[in-house]
Amino acid sequence: MFSGAYVGNRVRNQVQHAEYATVLNALNAADVRYLVRKGPVLDTYGFADLGARQSSDLDLLVDRVDMGAFGAVVEKLGYQQGLLAPDGTVRPYSRRAQVYWKAHLNNSLPFVKYSGSVEVDHFKVDPCHQIAQKSAAVEVTNADLFARSVAQDICGVSSRAMSEVDQMLDLCLHLHKEATALYYLESGKGLRLRQLLDIVVLTRAWPEETWHELIELAHACSAATEIYYALHFASLCYPEAIPQRALASMKPEDTAYLEDFGHMEGKPGRWRASFFERLLGDDQVRTTSSEVPRM
Repeated sequence: MFSGAYVGNRVRNQVQHAEYATVLNALNAADVRYLVRKGPVLDTYGFADLGARQSSDLDLLVDRVDMGAFGAVVEKLGYQQGLLAPDGTVRPYSRRAQVYWKAHLNNSLPFVKYSGSVEVDHFKVDPCHQIAQKSAAVEVTNADLFARSVAQDICGVSSRAMSEVDQMLDLCLHLHKEATALYYLESGKGLRLRQLLDIVVLTRAWPEETWHELIELAHACSAATEIYYALHFASLCYPEAIPQRALASMKPEDTAYLEDFGHMEGKPGRWRASFFERLLGDDQVRTTSSEVPRM
């Protein structure tokens, strides 16, 4: 069973990487600036095995001012902003969803394309304009992320990705968002073991000085709270993976927020189940709802 799952996932990821190579090549040809985030970078430079990690979409950091050029490129490749129907057609998002996402969220609505293959039912390109939520106190600019970025071969294409420390910042902010926002909790996502493993894999070979860089960045951009959140839960699952000095240096005086959710939507709540019960069970938020439009 496990061998079948591994081989199937590897083939699935190979198909996705081939498709996303086409997207990256087209963006390069059109001189659209981007940084590759999360999945494709971790697949290649973290896990170094396309069967070991389940990926789905192509996450990119794109300045909002470049979205016109970005949209023109991916639409030529057959991508559309909308929801994929069972017959392969794409239904446009509602006007309400488009306005809400643009005004309140740091992502544009994703672009999708029907694959027509048995390995992957669809491809998705997800452009993000800021790695921190608009409501967060985190201070990190795209200009800094691009300035610190590195050249990497991703999906077989010469691309640019964030520095390792910025990747870690991005992973932690993303984990905190999905673990506490009602929109994701209601979707059954929330805090998942694979997100914690991503952090452990990314940092497993870090020397002391890289951890020191992360600590400095955490305090410089006011992200220590979110980074501590992610590292704290990662250390519960992988006790030897996270240096205790790094944890202690970012630990806030009040850690009660570790059990909170819903603040992003202004509907705060607190978990009653323990962390491991939430992680390994199917408990979801049922007492309130997100106002983020899904259609």
